[in-house]
Amino acid sequence: MLNQDLHSLLKREKNDLICWLVDCLHKRPASRYSEVNTTALEMRARELVESLVMSTAKMISSSGDGIPFVVHVERIAEERIAEGFDLDEIQFALSKLEEKIWQLVTTHRAPEEQVKELSQATQIIGSAKDHLARVYLKHGERAVSTTARLNNNAEVLARGTVSAPIIDEDDPL
Repeated sequence: MLNQDLHSLLKREKNDLICWLVDCLHKRPASRYSEVNTTALEMRARELVESLVMSTAKMISSSGDGIPFVVHVERIAEERIAEGFDLDEIQFALSKLEEKIWQLVTTHRAPEEQVKELSQATQIIGSAKDHLARVYLKHGERAVSTTARLNNNAEVLARGTVSAPIIDEDDPL
C-alpha cells in the first residue's frame, strides 16, 4: 500500500509540477509541444498531473496500481497519435514528470522514506509508459496491416472502373 506521504507531496507540489512540465515541453527542441499554445499545454499538463495525484490517492485506499493515470495516458496517446506526435515526445513528457517527482522526493523526504516513495512513483509512471508503448504498437500494426491490404489490392485499384465513355450529344466533336 502506498505511503500517504507521496500523495500529499504530489498534491502539495501539483502547481510546481505543472509549471515545470510546461516549461520543459516548450523548451524541447524539434517538438510538436513547442507548437502547442501555452494555455492548451498548461491544461494538458494539469490533467496529466491531476491524474497522477488521483492515482496515488487510489493506491492509498486500495491495492490499485495507478489505473487512473494509466487510463489517462492511454487516452492522450490516442489523441497525440491523431495529432501526429511521435512516441518519444510523450515519453519525454512522462520522463520529465518522473524526474521532477524524484527531485521533490529527494528534497522533501528523509533518506529512509525516499526509496519507497521513489519506487512507487516509478511504478506508476513506468506502468503508464508500458501502456503508452502498447498503444503506439497497436497503431503501428494497424498501419502495416492496412498498407499490406492496399498493396495486395493495388492491381484492382489500378484497373479503375469499367464503364462506357460518356457521350455529350450536344457536343459536335
